[in-house]
Amino acid sequence: SFTQGAAGAAPCRTVSTTAKRARRVVGPRAGVRWKPLAPMASFPKVDLRARLALQSLLEDAPEPGRPRLADSPEEARVLCEGNELRERDWTKEFQTALLLPDTVERGLRLHMLSQDFAEEAKRIGKIIIQERNVTVEEKRIRPLEEGSIPDAETELGSAGGEKYLHNNIFFKYAIDANGLYGEDVKSAMKVAGHELKGLTAYASQGMLLGMSFGLVCLIDYGGYRLIASSKLPISQETLVYGSADGGNTVYAENRRMNKMIKDCNTVLNLKGHVAGVGRHPKYIYGPCDQEGHVGTDGHFYVIDLSRVFPPETPDISTKGSFMFRLLRPELVAKYPVPLSSDAFTYFGRHGRRAQHDAEVTRATEWLREQVIPQAALEISARFESVMAHSATGLQRSDPAWLVSQVHQEGINLRYLGHLYGHMTNEHLRVVALTEMCARVLKHIVRSDMRAVTCSGEDALRRAILDSFNRIFGDSLDTYYLWDVTLLERLRADFGFSPNAVNFSLRSAVEQDILFARLQEMTGAVFSTRLPLGGSDALEFLPQDLVELNVCLKMMYAISRMEADSILSAANNLAIGEERTKYLQVALDMYKAVLALKPDDIEVLTTTGSIHVGLAQMLALVNRPQAEVDTSFSSAYEAFSSSVRLQGEEVGSRTFALWGDCICRHACTLLESTSPVCITRINGLLEKALTLLEQAFRATEAEGNPRPDPALSRTVDHMRRLDEQFTQGVVDDSALYSQVLKLLDKISNPSY
Repeated sequence: SFTQGAAGAAPCRTVSTTAKRARRVVGPRAGVRWKPLAPMASFPKVDLRARLALQSLLEDAPEPGRPRLADSPEEARVLCEGNELRERDWTKEFQTALLLPDTVERGLRLHMLSQDFAEEAKRIGKIIIQERNVTVEEKRIRPLEEGSIPDAETELGSAGGEKYLHNNIFFKYAIDANGLYGEDVKSAMKVAGHELKGLTAYASQGMLLGMSFGLVCLIDYGGYRLIASSKLPISQETLVYGSADGGNTVYAENRRMNKMIKDCNTVLNLKGHVAGVGRHPKYIYGPCDQEGHVGTDGHFYVIDLSRVFPPETPDISTKGSFMFRLLRPELVAKYPVPLSSDAFTYFGRHGRRAQHDAEVTRATEWLREQVIPQAALEISARFESVMAHSATGLQRSDPAWLVSQVHQEGINLRYLGHLYGHMTNEHLRVVALTEMCARVLKHIVRSDMRAVTCSGEDALRRAILDSFNRIFGDSLDTYYLWDVTLLERLRADFGFSPNAVNFSLRSAVEQDILFARLQEMTGAVFSTRLPLGGSDALEFLPQDLVELNVCLKMMYAISRMEADSILSAANNLAIGEERTKYLQVALDMYKAVLALKPDDIEVLTTTGSIHVGLAQMLALVNRPQAEVDTSFSSAYEAFSSSVRLQGEEVGSRTFALWGDCICRHACTLLESTSPVCITRINGLLEKALTLLEQAFRATEAEGNPRPDPALSRTVDHMRRLDEQFTQGVVDDSALYSQVLKLLDKISNPSY
């Protein structure tokens, strides 16, 4: 996510390209567009007044087996220095919170629990990474010795590097210790990302079926990635599904677990298949090396989900590509036939292996030959629509918008270079190229940080300064980086090839956006900013690097429930500044949810409704109409994405909310103090009428006795518009007759 830069930000130091190394200071410019937000976990916490009431309630009426919530992250810690505090049973607290009947209490408890878990995981993870190169005797948190905790191997697996257990949180490095990917750390990090993606897919479906999960997050710091997961009540004896020994022994023994995993994979469009490498393979759903456990607490836990989705046709020149070059869940979901998670692996060598591999090959060809060219054209058209309807144009250069659109189409970002070649909008091509450069440079900065051998943050800060000066500076290394290294990496990683003979990569990229994006990806926060569209070189000094944050990604289920709880709290507040703040925080949280699951139709629809609420708040406090229009435009985009992803199965609710949104926009325009364009309002009303008619048809098709409440709310807005026609503010008899007709239909007692 990005936010508009404040006008009073610190000035940046630039080095003129015409006067080498001659330093000049450029003051802040109001046109600067972006600065990075802090990682989600470091946002200022919303002052949830209900938290105190909830804590008091829990203390006054304790319930057996319900763990008390910590008053602060400090209380939750088992300090490294040896001070003994009670360790948290994170998994038990999570499961207890999920079973709470009251939705508000459940949401608040989950919000507090996730905040505490995130802060503790970041604190411990930072220490583990900082002490990576010191001797075991000097470490404050020491790695587990092999076999010291039998359950560690069950929960963490055998891949990766050193493993740690502290305050009931397991930590595992995302590195290629066993040479599965040619000792490529970048590929190991991708596998860890797929673990979170697989968990997101299973949690979004499986929790409704009875599956359980622990708390999981990814921690990026110092060029390394850790997987942090709460300790689960499982062991080798609790395994009932999948394999824990590389497919030699496959389990499918528990009927309830079998059904849950089958139903979950069916929704994900993944097929059952015979899997295993031993003498007794089993017919299972999902990857062979996933593990399903009936925990000692009676819950059904599923772990090791990095290979839930099938690989694309493997590249034989890239070792282990079948483990990290996977098809996206959005593509798998819309493919005409279900696919096998174990295609092109030794796990799936039994049964109809040739058929499973062939189906994945055809899916890969479909992606490359049909989906990508068509998606490039559609994304270009949507991009132009966003530019046309955005009053401020701020979204135009937001790479997060492009990433979301690409993922919604089921396309991996490694195909950005191919998309670039089919895009029809030149500015969108610039955004795509900037994003590709940011992702290549992110790995270069991470590699520079991993090269630091001494512990402590000072050495890391120096490495980051050197990296950023090499990227944005004016040295020979800078020119070689842009003219040679980056072009080679872009070609290898994204399939990008420049069209022009004398192509200048550095000039083709938006440097201010690249600077902001790199800060977001690496956790570095600088006090300086690049001027809008600036191409001058920069020299960063030590005082420019304000802080080095730990970047954290939480699991989908937690982020989703956190956002839901904040939105629920916002809806219980009176209209005013405090409600606006809650809505904005909820919106930011939902954006984090969409980053994990871009095709979440319900979340897209909800974000559209939040944008409508924010637009009305802006109108109430007489903000410029341009700001109000931009918020409504964001709502249209969210509703449009939701409708597009639902295809032919669009529910009445989405149509009703979108139509209601446009009616509210029309009312806002008519009641504003700005000059009113009647043609524009008429266009809005025509679109609203079309959507509301579609909502009625969908309602009838669904067989609902009453339409969605949004249609009922639209009555008030239509009556307000009726008044505008009656008073002569709008003069269009044909449109007025449509308004009256629909108003009569909505007001009919049968509805």
